[in-house]
Amino acid sequence: MRIIRLILASFLLAACGKQSPPTAHPAAAAPPIPAAEEAHTPAATETGTIPGSKEGESAKSFFDPKNYPDAVQGSFVDPQKLTATERKYGMAPKRDARVTYQDGIILMEHGDEAIREAKTDGMTFSFDAKAEHVGEFELGKILFATGRVVGRVGQLTRDGDTVTVKLAPVTITEIVKKGTFMMHGTISAKDLIIYTAPDFPSNFDLADKQQQSNNLGSQLPGPQYPPARFVKTQLGLPSGLGKDLSTRIPQNPPTLPAPELSITQGLKIVPAIGSDGGIGLNFGYHKNGVLFDGFGQMVVPSPTIDFLLDIDSSGVKTFGIEISGAISLRMSIIATSDVERFVNVNTTTIAPIDLSLPCPIAGVPLAISFKTSFNLHTKFAAKTSTLTSSGSWSMNGTLFAGYKNGAQSHETPPAKATSSLAENVSGASLGINTVGGAINVTPMIGLGGFGFMTGVYLGVTFTGDIAKQASEARVDCHVASGSATINSGVGYQLPGPFVDFVNTVLSLFTQYRLDKEGDFKKGWGGPLFQINEDIPKDCGGLSGNASAPAKT
Repeated sequence: MRIIRLILASFLLAACGKQSPPTAHPAAAAPPIPAAEEAHTPAATETGTIPGSKEGESAKSFFDPKNYPDAVQGSFVDPQKLTATERKYGMAPKRDARVTYQDGIILMEHGDEAIREAKTDGMTFSFDAKAEHVGEFELGKILFATGRVVGRVGQLTRDGDTVTVKLAPVTITEIVKKGTFMMHGTISAKDLIIYTAPDFPSNFDLADKQQQSNNLGSQLPGPQYPPARFVKTQLGLPSGLGKDLSTRIPQNPPTLPAPELSITQGLKIVPAIGSDGGIGLNFGYHKNGVLFDGFGQMVVPSPTIDFLLDIDSSGVKTFGIEISGAISLRMSIIATSDVERFVNVNTTTIAPIDLSLPCPIAGVPLAISFKTSFNLHTKFAAKTSTLTSSGSWSMNGTLFAGYKNGAQSHETPPAKATSSLAENVSGASLGINTVGGAINVTPMIGLGGFGFMTGVYLGVTFTGDIAKQASEARVDCHVASGSATINSGVGYQLPGPFVDFVNTVLSLFTQYRLDKEGDFKKGWGGPLFQINEDIPKDCGGLSGNASAPAKT
């Protein structure tokens, strides 16, 4: 049989429910991985490794300060040095001769001190009516109070000593008319500040017809399942995971305390910020006859970040992000069906969570924010079925995507599976079970918050699809497919259905809407790797089928 990988746009990238709470670290339990067979790996420099790719200008040249004499250099802020209001609401903008703002913006150099409250919808804010510039608030004007509280005033209410606004999204070029911004620095995941907005529109349950927008089917892929039987298929040249399946996902990956959000009835998410540099989600879906706990992280211990954004009166001229260091991806899936019928679950959640750290440049309070999202699709063909697995992949080197002079450039490192999804599949059922998940982690450097953030992004979406033959079958066949893709650009990130969803909310209080062409400059996007496995070998016709990134 053939498992078709699910590739979500990197919105899931950012480029992203009552139940018992998800487990803190739902890494699937699995027996120790046995020594893997000798594999044949054409087009690979070492067993189990898929080569990286490179095209266009190198990252070293792209971020060379000598090429941008007018650029202003910035750096990440020590979060311990932020004031209480800066930490809570973001840093305020400052006037700087090296940056030209668009005309008519209400720029509040002490905006963080003027804010009284940020509501849980991520778009409503209350101000002290007596604070500087608050008297200038008008419908339709762009308010720039802090790096997180920025947008077009869509609703305005004055009540005594309090002024409350609902902000509609804006693009970064509606704020900055001219400026060249650069940064080179290192961050630690433990320094990230967690912001949440549990009432921001964030979830689509694709099995719920009432929630679907008219164009939903054309914007997000539907659930993709193996056929209801295992068959052999003709595949390309074999390559394999080889002997390097020795590094298991930790049974309890180290994570720091984080808030739990209940998104809708039966759906909860918890940020997974690891002391080892892991950034991702715990995801709990307990509804529609399915009990599912998923876990996924992109692990970037002390990564070096390079950033460039050049804006002039014509718009965005140049942009790029590079993340370099030891990068790995890990995920686990635990799914159970508790009903005696076929279950078809397909749900996508953009976590209303920002994991953020300010990096002001020339008075513009930019910040790096990691956006996370998750897609789940399952199909259980028998009553009281259980299916679990875990997998991990490593990439040591540079992830880079840039745009200059109308041309795209990119670099990706070699990728290697360090823990096998197929090896770790376990469970019991009377039929064939299939489960798939996609996790997106998208670092974005820009302005705003949650789904309204606008800036430069480089997102990684990694997926796992697993299937298991019925337990009573003569051959206990495990099949798995793991893949990863990249998306980059400058703009904001929400897929079509979510744009429709958010625009419906915006229509309740303002005439302003999100534009479906939010990626107003697209950078490079493409695959990092695709690895298909079946155990025992050839039981599903997938053994050792791995593919490198396609050239663009």
